[in-house]
Amino acid sequence: MRARTIRKAEGLDASRALQAVLYRSAKQDSTRRFLALYDKVARADILVRAWGEVRANRGAPGVDGTSIEDVEESGVERPSSSRSPDP
Repeated sequence: MRARTIRKAEGLDASRALQAVLYRSAKQDSTRRFLALYDKVARADILVRAWGEVRANRGAPGVDGTSIEDVEESGVERPSSSRSPDP
């Protein structure tokens, strides 16, 4: 996989393509800073995949002690690409 952009990453789903492009960028320039990643990691497809991987790994509580069960108990809104962006 030698893609420099997500669009050129053939054969990968969008979240894996993003991961591959970010990895390649970081390896090519060790001084590069990724200052604006929020728009990329807050995408619905990335959040759905991340949540699925946490569930599959029976994710352990983080430093705040919040477990998956705590999050689900408090209510989790599944990200949806059909949602309109917040103003």
